[in-house]
Amino acid sequence: MSRFFTLLLAASCLTAVGQSLSFDGMDDWVEAPSINLTGHQFNIEGWIKVPQVTFADQTNVIDNYVFGSGGSDRWGVYVGGVEHEQGQFAGQLYAPTFDIQPSENGLRIDDNQWHHFAVERNDLGQTFLYIDGNLVNSGSSALNYNLNAGFPTRINGGYHCQGGTQCRFMTCVLADIQVSLSVKYESAFSPDCQITTASDAILHYSFNDMSSGVATDLSGSGNNGVIYGAYSSEEEPECVCSDTLACNYNDEEPCHYECHYCLAGTVWDEELQGCVPDNPSDLNHDGCVDVNDFMGHLAAFGGGCDGNPQTSLWQCGDPLEYQGYDYETVQIGEQCWFAENLRAENYRNGDEISTNLSDDDWASANYGASSIYGSADSNCDSEVPEFDACNEEDSFSEFGRLYNWYAVIDERGLCPDGWLVPADADWMILEMALGIPEVELNVKGDRGIDEALGLKSVNGWSDQNGDNSLGLSIKPSGARSESDGRYYGAGWVSYIWSSTQNGSQSWYRRFNNGNAMIGREDASPPDGLAVRCIKD
Repeated sequence: MSRFFTLLLAASCLTAVGQSLSFDGMDDWVEAPSINLTGHQFNIEGWIKVPQVTFADQTNVIDNYVFGSGGSDRWGVYVGGVEHEQGQFAGQLYAPTFDIQPSENGLRIDDNQWHHFAVERNDLGQTFLYIDGNLVNSGSSALNYNLNAGFPTRINGGYHCQGGTQCRFMTCVLADIQVSLSVKYESAFSPDCQITTASDAILHYSFNDMSSGVATDLSGSGNNGVIYGAYSSEEEPECVCSDTLACNYNDEEPCHYECHYCLAGTVWDEELQGCVPDNPSDLNHDGCVDVNDFMGHLAAFGGGCDGNPQTSLWQCGDPLEYQGYDYETVQIGEQCWFAENLRAENYRNGDEISTNLSDDDWASANYGASSIYGSADSNCDSEVPEFDACNEEDSFSEFGRLYNWYAVIDERGLCPDGWLVPADADWMILEMALGIPEVELNVKGDRGIDEALGLKSVNGWSDQNGDNSLGLSIKPSGARSESDGRYYGAGWVSYIWSSTQNGSQSWYRRFNNGNAMIGREDASPPDGLAVRCIKD
């Protein structure tokens, strides 16, 4: 049998960027114009090499602050010094404005090796610190938080000088640094060996040409920097993949982890997500097509894939196998839907989705998670006539799983290849086909009159079952609360995610016990709701 697996791990991939900028730890820095990050999601990243820290207190990698300015409108990414908080931050990266404190992870970077770092804030105000592609800490900073100190942007020391004293400079080498206005990384990743200029970058220095004493801003934003004392370095660390688990271990490029292993004579098919014959006519996979293959074709003539004649290709309405379970599917207009809730325990690539979270952990999680209604010894409400939805086994059999928003948007994907979580617009196409007037589609709240009857299941609702005339078979699967992790609503309401955000919330569809209208509402990311998949 063909063997396929995917690994998604992060490794330290070193960089080759031509040149770098070296700082002597005494009086070197780079100064650039002020950068205002208020109201923006962003990505601050770079490559840095730091020997063991010997300076007192923290010093900056990049920040917007000057000594004595006070206030909370400054921002920055810092390396902790030996005397800061009794040394517990020594050699660690942190970003206090964004509530990212290194004492929680203890990961030091002052080992005289190259490290990639990235600090990101998404459009929900969540902030994340990555080192060498690994998420090491997270925090929060509201998008409207004032991050406009109006002071120069400074790189590697020099921001905390008073009359030439109390200056915090750092011995280090920088190979690249960039600030852009989008979220670039999620979960674990393999850092780019050379940081390419993002389309929304507002500052990018590669330090390739510093003969004029100016760090040229490659972003086109005009944020050129003046170099004070720092000098050009010819250090060009090899770009190699040093992780033995990667597909390309020891190759001169970033690490790759999506390995697909197939038997001899077969190759990986990205569209089908499986191994197929390299040459379809080579039935015995010996590398050539001869009379033995011809006789094999004759013997197989008229037979289907299951040994029966005239077996047809999969079409909507047939069951679809995914992660060991056969999902019913249904064609409604030009759309093909799952006719039951998703119950996958893993992302599409095989990575496990976090589950079995306690109530407190569920309410505070800022990563993808799933849950079964009634699990984790949580408080639980159930009004299902036929069974006790607070029984984990029963609820899983009928309702599948509940997922938070972080799992819905995870780039590894919840749905099978070729399928996705329906967008708000996909739901609207379905609703128009049901007869909901176009003027009501964008309305928040209940729309239509009795359109939900054709979508709701014929049983399981505590009152007013549907007739399921369209076959979507929506069941009252309830939800898990974002505030306290409690389960509620089984038997009288169904909440199903869309993949479309609405500010800091995200749109979903609500089907109630008490009426036959379709509700369009928005929920917080930690809410646990059902998921349906739709053919892409």
